[in-house]
Amino acid sequence: NNNLQVRERRKDTKRSKSMWNKLFANNNCVTEHTKSRAATVAVLVVDGTRAHRDLWASVFSGCTTKSGVPVVPEVCDWDSMHLTAYSEYGASREAAAFVDIVEQKPDGGGTRVKTVRPNACLIRSQVRGVTPSQDYRNLLYGLQFAGVPCVNSLQSILSFVERPWVFGELLRIRDRLGRENFPLIPQNYYPSHRSMLIGPVFPAVIKVGHCHAGHGKLVIRDHHAFQDFASVMAIDNHYCTGEPFLDGEYDLRIQKIGNCYRAYKRSGTGQWKTNTGARGFPGCTHPAHTLSAGTSVLEEIELTPQYKMWADAASQLFGGLDICAVDAIHGTDGKEYILEARPPLPPPTAFEQTHAGERHCDWPGPHTRVGGHAPHEGPHFAEARASAARSAVTVHTNSLPSNLKSFVR
Repeated sequence: NNNLQVRERRKDTKRSKSMWNKLFANNNCVTEHTKSRAATVAVLVVDGTRAHRDLWASVFSGCTTKSGVPVVPEVCDWDSMHLTAYSEYGASREAAAFVDIVEQKPDGGGTRVKTVRPNACLIRSQVRGVTPSQDYRNLLYGLQFAGVPCVNSLQSILSFVERPWVFGELLRIRDRLGRENFPLIPQNYYPSHRSMLIGPVFPAVIKVGHCHAGHGKLVIRDHHAFQDFASVMAIDNHYCTGEPFLDGEYDLRIQKIGNCYRAYKRSGTGQWKTNTGARGFPGCTHPAHTLSAGTSVLEEIELTPQYKMWADAASQLFGGLDICAVDAIHGTDGKEYILEARPPLPPPTAFEQTHAGERHCDWPGPHTRVGGHAPHEGPHFAEARASAARSAVTVHTNSLPSNLKSFVR
């Protein structure tokens, strides 16, 4: 019995050593306090489209730090990740976040859990969906807690969750640039059904709550229908906004990724909601992004100086955005109105198409923030060392746009 107990203790010790060696060596859990050169730099890519997972690997292919450390994307969706954050971790007593990613085994035989300590994060999925079960802000709080650099910044992602919060900032831009230069659509805000006494201009588009992509939107034709809808709003604690229903010829999207701009014309299938369903992306042949029946298609158009001005103004929201888009509508009367600004969710192929050839950039990017300040190589480093690191670190890659290469810590 004694020999059996000794053998079991030895097995437990070996398993424990194997677990921690794997955790530290393969998942970049070793800081520069304990290891001069990390094996990899882990970028947590939160993308809800499973078809994108292999594509992200190609986007980051060949991406390394200046010292040659490879940048490895760890792709997951909100539902498959579990996060724990610590204010003091390890001998350095620095803040740290660990993410358990639940993924299917390649042979389809069940699931496995992979633990990652992310050096940076790229969020390409809505942090809050339609239903309460699709609210993932608690995970976002954990990344902020540990000071994980993110593109866009975690503060801006949280601010974009609520529609009135963003529209209020767009109103400040309109007041600064002028209505002709920044033609923002008129809008009313109603915090509850009790405020819905004076309606917008009819016919009107009513948008309920925070939802995007066509959810929670309907057309109200007159004030009678508006009052009927107010009685529906009384059954739940949601806000809503109202804006004029414009007879549009097509939608516009002006997209900015780093210093690269693109303008698209979006046409649908006759429905007034052209921002629903799958979309066809120019130059993309992946099945997840090709045009299908009942959906809308994007056609790239010329970027005018006015469109560029809109994107530049929107990119200054919430301390600055590395990725942003402005949605507008081109009416049948020839006038254009800005509907909203938000971080777009383009497929990985859009990032590959943004820049071709080798690029260099400083880390961190101009808008990436940790706790309101530009991030450095770790919260434990002095600001002087962080300043030196910002001017010294370079990313080499054949696929990433210049500002997205700022993932490297």
